[in-house]
Amino acid sequence: MFDHIISSYVLYFYDKGESVIQSIVNCKVPSEIVMMKYKTIPPIETMPLKEKEEMWLHMKETFPEKTKEELIDAAKIYYTIGSLL
Repeated sequence: MFDHIISSYVLYFYDKGESVIQSIVNCKVPSEIVMMKYKTIPPIETMPLKEKEEMWLHMKETFPEKTKEELIDAAKIYYTIGSLL
């Protein structure tokens, strides 16, 4: 349904870098669209432990103001975009 939008996010990421994902995390509608795509890929829990730990540290450094739940969603957004690259 929203695959064309997500494809646009991925292409935009290639052009602009990580700030695109940060923008998606901080905007309600784009983050909800990416979270819908997250439900169609293997869950983040399937990542190797070391990668999950690195992802968690990166989320905490990138979004220090976010709650634990928001950080988990941010990690899922990063993971989803990363899996589509």
